[in-house]
Amino acid sequence: MNFNNHHKTTGRADINQFKNLFGLTKQAQMEKYCEEALTGLESSFIAIIQHKSRTLSLQVIERILEHLDRMEQRLARFNQKLRQLRDNFKQKADKEADSADALKINGFKLYNREELNLLYQDLIEQLAGATQGSKSRYEIGLNQICTTMSEDILQDASPLWKQTRTAKEVMQLFDITQLQEVNYDDFQEIVAAKTQLVVKKSPQESRLKQDLAACDRLFKSLQNDPEAIRSNIRIAYQKSQPLILLSQAVLSGADAGFTPALNTKVAIVGGRNSSDPTAIKLIPYLQERVGSADSITPLGQQEQHRIVFVQEKGGFSLRCIDGIRELRQSYQDWKGQSIEAKRSQLRGESKDLPVPVHIQKEPPFWDVFPENPENFKLVVQARALGILRLEENRSTKEKVIRYIRETVIGKENVEIASSWEEAVQVLEVLACRPDKEAIQRQVSAKLANADQAQEKLALYDQLINYLKQREAELEKVGGSDSPDYKREATITQDLIISENLQLDNKSKSTVIQTVIPLEKPPVVPIEEPSIPNILPVEPPVVTATNVFCVECGVQNPARSKFCYNCGTRLVKPN
Repeated sequence: MNFNNHHKTTGRADINQFKNLFGLTKQAQMEKYCEEALTGLESSFIAIIQHKSRTLSLQVIERILEHLDRMEQRLARFNQKLRQLRDNFKQKADKEADSADALKINGFKLYNREELNLLYQDLIEQLAGATQGSKSRYEIGLNQICTTMSEDILQDASPLWKQTRTAKEVMQLFDITQLQEVNYDDFQEIVAAKTQLVVKKSPQESRLKQDLAACDRLFKSLQNDPEAIRSNIRIAYQKSQPLILLSQAVLSGADAGFTPALNTKVAIVGGRNSSDPTAIKLIPYLQERVGSADSITPLGQQEQHRIVFVQEKGGFSLRCIDGIRELRQSYQDWKGQSIEAKRSQLRGESKDLPVPVHIQKEPPFWDVFPENPENFKLVVQARALGILRLEENRSTKEKVIRYIRETVIGKENVEIASSWEEAVQVLEVLACRPDKEAIQRQVSAKLANADQAQEKLALYDQLINYLKQREAELEKVGGSDSPDYKREATITQDLIISENLQLDNKSKSTVIQTVIPLEKPPVVPIEEPSIPNILPVEPPVVTATNVFCVECGVQNPARSKFCYNCGTRLVKPN
């Protein structure tokens, strides 16, 4: 640099000195001096450019080193993510391989880890194509699969990388590290789906397709022995039966009224019209079990590794299940404990409810058996006679079915159920057997106490009013034509007939003639016992159409003597 400046300064001084002189060689000398000056100037500029270039190059190298550091960091994160993904997939693969390795069907071990590895190795070699260089077919096939899968995976995973991007913008391998942590599970699912797609689309000539066909494997493992094949199909068919036993005693009972239906299906690749030679050979063995060729249904090629037996049993009541009565007894014991605990709580005692046998607090039903006819009859009679009443518990604000029990300190309300339907079932519970007996005694006592004609007629009116009330309550389901009404009406009618609560027409006609004659009647001998049959004649005009009970406030027809709800004698207004 200094030499160039000196050379440039010297040349410029020579030019200034020689320019005013004269001589024959002046031109040549001036050209020489100018050439020397330009050479020095050129060297000076070159030196300046070189200095600048070296300075800029140093800055560029520093920037490159910084970029390399960042790339190394990204590479380290990328390798870390890949190792995490690899470990996760390896863990899942080992778990599934262990499951397949431990799988036995009818005593046969279908797969083992070594065989699975050979099957996948053969698949990768099948996808290798032509060999290149010193690489093995396995390495070439693995590189080919990974290259194709990487493009597809990055294409499908791009929305996880950037939600707003151009149409042609696709994430690169290093962009995997930029995925949000919450998106890595989705990314793994994409990788797994693409990998499974490669396996599903494996070539037909690969061992993965040929050796995993269930029909081929069955004949191969049993060495084409017809008896062994038939025996294993029988075992598979028996194991496919529903895990439920039905009670033949219940099914053959008079109240069953149905026959359970059995539906049997077997599925193989292609079904009964399969084009697979081995499946065609297996169809006669399957038909021996299912009975009809129509019961042989098809499976797709993706499920050629399966032979599926399905048996369905339906069309029966739950009470036909063997052992359901023992289960019912457990439910009834629980119900009895619940009733006893609630009664203890109502008496002010500290007692916890038993652990429920239902997930739901109030189950839709708790007894699958029909109710006991005698219990139903007792509930209807007690309800009609006002012994069982639907009232509200003032403490819990709940509707309950209760009756009154006499104690040494007075009357006590005893609650047995929350609905009339439940009341019938509750009387079946062993813990409520004393309640059933107490209700039966009250019904019998009320019927026995009605020994006079007027009292019998009052009970008759009470029963008729109950039927009218039930007809109104069942109006939406048919009223008097509904099965529930007819069933209760039959019970009520039998009670009226058995207790002789309704006087016959002849007695009524005789009584009217003897009570309201227009002229003096002929002398008719009347025996003393028939006097109680005389009916009081109501005035021809009745102003009131209804009478309200002073005890419970329920509205009753004017002709009633007793309240149909609580049984209290009605007081008619003047």
